[in-house]
Amino acid sequence: MFNHLSHRDIVTWNSMITGFAEQGRGEEGLKCFEQMKPRGILPDPITLASSLKACTTITALHEGSVIHAEVERLGLLEKDLYLGSALIDMYAKTGLLSRAQEVFDKLPLRGIVAWTALIAGYAVVGSFEKTLICLDQMQFEGFIPNNITLIWCLKACQSPGAGNKGIEIHAEIERRGMLDHDLVGNTLVDMYAKCGLVDKACQTFDKLPLKDVVSWTALMVGFVQIGESGNAFRFFDQMVMQGIRPNAVTFSVVLSACIRIGIFSKCRTYFEAMRDDFGIISGLEHTNCVAYLLSHAGQVENALAMINLFPNLVAWQSVLGACRRLGNTDFGKEAFRHLIH
Repeated sequence: MFNHLSHRDIVTWNSMITGFAEQGRGEEGLKCFEQMKPRGILPDPITLASSLKACTTITALHEGSVIHAEVERLGLLEKDLYLGSALIDMYAKTGLLSRAQEVFDKLPLRGIVAWTALIAGYAVVGSFEKTLICLDQMQFEGFIPNNITLIWCLKACQSPGAGNKGIEIHAEIERRGMLDHDLVGNTLVDMYAKCGLVDKACQTFDKLPLKDVVSWTALMVGFVQIGESGNAFRFFDQMVMQGIRPNAVTFSVVLSACIRIGIFSKCRTYFEAMRDDFGIISGLEHTNCVAYLLSHAGQVENALAMINLFPNLVAWQSVLGACRRLGNTDFGKEAFRHLIH
């Protein structure tokens, strides 16, 4: 339809670029951006912000830097808060946090969107301290974090030793009545589980008004991490009995639980159920779990057949280790050959 329009104004172009960016089709969005100027259409702040989002979806740092230079040349960084936030988001999500911080520091006004973009960037790279410094500074400047801000802060707390700060954030979430938000509740359960605080994960899980596959899977992760595979299996069964369908991540968790306790028969049951009962196509992680247990159960030939579906170094290393333990030189040589090639 766009190609057949006789008149394409800035609103039309912006709609196309925004649509492509939101669908993750960054290359097409940037192609539209490049086609505007030869047709005499000059980009406005919305065009530039949408094009930056397109750059973010495909990690197009060069193109993003060019747009950044255009923003600076036009003096828009000081005038348009949304555009500044889009720049921070692009640099943060592509791993250039020093550039994101530079842009942030230049902003004359810093809104909640800009703060959240910077916090998200630090959280993604696992910078627990910087994430929480930003949160404290944001609140000191009078901004109240929204649910998205707090979700990113909880993600930054997902490691042993960070649980105390997570508990503080949880208290604020409860105080503000935000636990009813699905994503907030699930992130809390996930945070406690990954910190090894499974009791708190269970308490939070029980309070959730809606428990979906993400909630259940997060709790299973916690049990596997502390070596309680049996509880992970129990919660899997309860979840299915309540009519909630497991997803590919759920099966990765229970297959990992099988590895923890070395039960191949249960692993095979889950692997077959994944395919036959739930129609989930096995991926790399699922295949590696089964191949590991097969090889260590002495079924090296079956393990090799499984690995050939998704050849990768981790799986071949597992087989090589099993062959060394079992004294199986023939298959061991084959595994070694794949490793060095």
